[in-house]
Amino acid sequence: MKKFLVTMSIFLFLVARGVAQQSHKSTAAAIAAHPFDTTRATRIMHKLTDSLQLTATQQVLIHRYTRYIDSCKTAAVREYHGTASLWISMTRVEHRRDSLYQRVLTDKQFVRYGSEKSTLVLNN
Repeated sequence: MKKFLVTMSIFLFLVARGVAQQSHKSTAAAIAAHPFDTTRATRIMHKLTDSLQLTATQQVLIHRYTRYIDSCKTAAVREYHGTASLWISMTRVEHRRDSLYQRVLTDKQFVRYGSEKSTLVLNN
């Protein structure tokens, strides 16, 4: 019985590890499909402007921060491609995006941004 439990634990660990690696590869592929460029940053800035009614100053800062985040993601993919560390790095970059955007947006705008982030930023 003990041998069976140990074998099952190892099996489940290996399966979970394989699933995690697969999701990291899909994240890397998604980021690679959107290389660092100003077009993507401009698209995100326009979506945020339409949804959150950004001022001209906010637009400039959001565009700048989005370009910075894209460059961070590109660097993370280059450094961690194919490793479990890629997901961790991407999570950190997204948290950095949130903290940068929070500096620019009003409280009301930031709450709305948080609730609509997947459509405003991540699907570009």
